[in-house]
Amino acid sequence: MSFFLELDNQMETFSPLSGVFHDRTTENLLRVLKETGKERPLVVLDAQVFDDEPSQDIINALKDLEYATYTGYPLPVSLDEVKAGTAQFMQNDCDSLIAIGGGSTIDLAKLIGLLAYNNYPWSEFFYNPQAGRRIPLLFAVPSSFGGSESSTEAFVVDFSGPLVRDISRDYFVPAFVAYDWRYITTLPKKVVVANLLAMLLSLVELYLRGNDVEEMMLRLGVMSKAVLDENQDYYPELQRFSLDLGKIYRTSGYGFLSGLSQSITAFTEIPCNQVKAMFLSAYLRYELGHSELSDVATLLNWPSDKDLLHDIDRAVRGSGIREDFDRVKTIIQEKELEIAGQGSLSAEGDEDFKGISPNALRQLMKEVLDY
Repeated sequence: MSFFLELDNQMETFSPLSGVFHDRTTENLLRVLKETGKERPLVVLDAQVFDDEPSQDIINALKDLEYATYTGYPLPVSLDEVKAGTAQFMQNDCDSLIAIGGGSTIDLAKLIGLLAYNNYPWSEFFYNPQAGRRIPLLFAVPSSFGGSESSTEAFVVDFSGPLVRDISRDYFVPAFVAYDWRYITTLPKKVVVANLLAMLLSLVELYLRGNDVEEMMLRLGVMSKAVLDENQDYYPELQRFSLDLGKIYRTSGYGFLSGLSQSITAFTEIPCNQVKAMFLSAYLRYELGHSELSDVATLLNWPSDKDLLHDIDRAVRGSGIREDFDRVKTIIQEKELEIAGQGSLSAEGDEDFKGISPNALRQLMKEVLDY
C-alpha cells in the first residue's frame, strides 16, 4: 500500500510504516527529513509532554530547520484544533508533519494533513469517503500506546452535535514511527490502565468477529499483569504490541461500547479510553455469554472470568479513573438521553454483536456510574 502526493508537478510516494525505529529517535528523524527533502516540518506536540526529555531532544535537533510548532491544544482534540493547526501549517509553508504525543495528537496530525493537502470543504471528509487522497509525510513519535501510530483511523470531537467523528483513510498510517520508552515511564497510572483496557476491548471485538487474535490476547494478558504490577521491563514490548494492534484495528460496526465511549467523550471531554475502561467489565458481562467470557479469560491466561472482571474493576478504581467520572456525573445525567441514543447506534446492522436499546444503555450507565 502506498499513496501519492502531487506537488509542484512532482510525484512523491510514501509507503506507510516505511520505517519503525525503537532507538535513536532524533538521529532517525533528521535522516528521514534529509532523505525526503523536507525542511519545514510542523511539529504537533502535546503540551503534556512538551518538557519531557525526549521531546526536547527532538526540538533541539530541529534547530537548523525552519520548523513550526503547534502545541497547547486541549484534549480530546476538536475540529477547532484541526482548523487552527492547519492554519499554522499553511502560514508557515510547511512540507511535512511530526506528531509527538498520544493517540489524540497523532490523529490531530493526520487530520491537519488531510485538510491542508486536499481542496475539499471540511464536511466532505465526514460524508464522502472518496474526499481526499493524500497527506504530507507524517513522522509519529508516540508518547503513549494504543495503536493510533499504525491505524487508518482518526477521531475528532465535533461540538456541533456534539459527537466524535471517526474518519478513516488508508493513507493515514504514518510513513515513519519512532518509539522512545522513556515516555511510557512517566505516564500517569490512569492513562496506562485506560490504554491497556482499551486494547483489551479492541481484541475482544476482533475476536468476536472471527479474527485470529488468540496469540495477541496471550501477549496482552502477560504484559497487563506485569505492567499493573509496575514492572517496566515490558514497556518496549508494549510499544511493539501497540504497533501490531493498530495495523488490524478498525472501529466500524463494533459493539455499543465504542459508540458509548465516543458519545460520553464528546459531552464530557473525558478521554475515550478512560470511558472504555470504566465500562469494560459491564460491557463484557452484557456482550459475552459465560462460555465466551471464560474463553476470553483463558486466552488472556487469567485464572478465571470472575478474576478477570474483578481485576478490571480494581484497576479502574485504583488508577483514579472513577474519580474523573464523579466530576462529570451531572453532565452525564443531564445528557443521558442523547448519550444513550448515540451509543446504541453503533451496534445496529452488525449481527456479530448484540443490539442494545437506549433504555437498556441508560440503565447500564446508571449501574456503572452508581447514581
